[in-house]
Amino acid sequence: MDIKLGKYTKLGYQKPNIEVFDEEYQVALDNIRNSLTKWNDSNELTEFGDRITVNYSITRGEKCIQGGQENNITFVVGGDESIEGLECNMVGFKKGERYFLEGNLPQEDSKCEQFQERKVIFEVEIVRIEKLNHPETLDEVLELIDDKELRTASQFEDELKEEIYYHKYKIELSTLVDNILDAVVSNSEIISDESYIKKKVTEMYNQFIDRLEQEDVPIEIYYSQHEISPEDYKVEFLKRAEKEMVLQAVLNEISRVENITVDEKDYLLKKYKYLYENNVNESDIDCDGEFKNDMIRNETIKFLIHANTEA
Repeated sequence: MDIKLGKYTKLGYQKPNIEVFDEEYQVALDNIRNSLTKWNDSNELTEFGDRITVNYSITRGEKCIQGGQENNITFVVGGDESIEGLECNMVGFKKGERYFLEGNLPQEDSKCEQFQERKVIFEVEIVRIEKLNHPETLDEVLELIDDKELRTASQFEDELKEEIYYHKYKIELSTLVDNILDAVVSNSEIISDESYIKKKVTEMYNQFIDRLEQEDVPIEIYYSQHEISPEDYKVEFLKRAEKEMVLQAVLNEISRVENITVDEKDYLLKKYKYLYENNVNESDIDCDGEFKNDMIRNETIKFLIHANTEA
């Protein structure tokens, strides 16, 4: 494949201008709070919103209704999962105590049809009471993540905002890179035999199928998970593969023209870090081929970002 490069620098893009808004910080903080929320055992009296575990039986007169006994039933007081007939009657109770409550038997309870719409007695034993612990202040958040002595509330706030900033920056940068690469490819002239491209992308598709088989991933299940037919997936795969093949050829030509290389020390450091973190042997990957080419690709993309953006 031959590439005749068009204009690939000074395309006039703007660097991402990222701001972190108070609303975004609050959402992130609320997500952390929610992740730290947990149920704690309590000896206090029950309140709406508490989670309780009970043993109960239903009687009429002195007779226990058949099918009207349950042990270790857990639900939230006043919640949708409360025992029907007891939703509003479980407040102010103490752990370990037994209570007798008058109520109406649920009409749809098929196990007790002979007592439908009749008054019954619920005998309830409170086995466990749990209160929801939801951190409200930053100090409470830091205490729950065992970080209070390492960071102040102000430091935590700054670091959280920094995380939000880099998350947004990563998204904006990805969009910027896509736009620059699309423009660079569009400006270039691709000189190649169409049959050659189709042959290469078909080889890539076959390699993909072989890799699935090697990893014992049933192809039918893979397609099912992606909610796509094998025929449609192949069409989409070949389309993406052809686009990637052309892009890589353009990047290779730019790296050649601009003499973009990889520093050998940097390459060795990244290579051995990759091998260590992924627990693979050097012989398992093509370090001097594919791995180094990926690094050159990344350096070329960095060059294009710098050459096409204005501060």
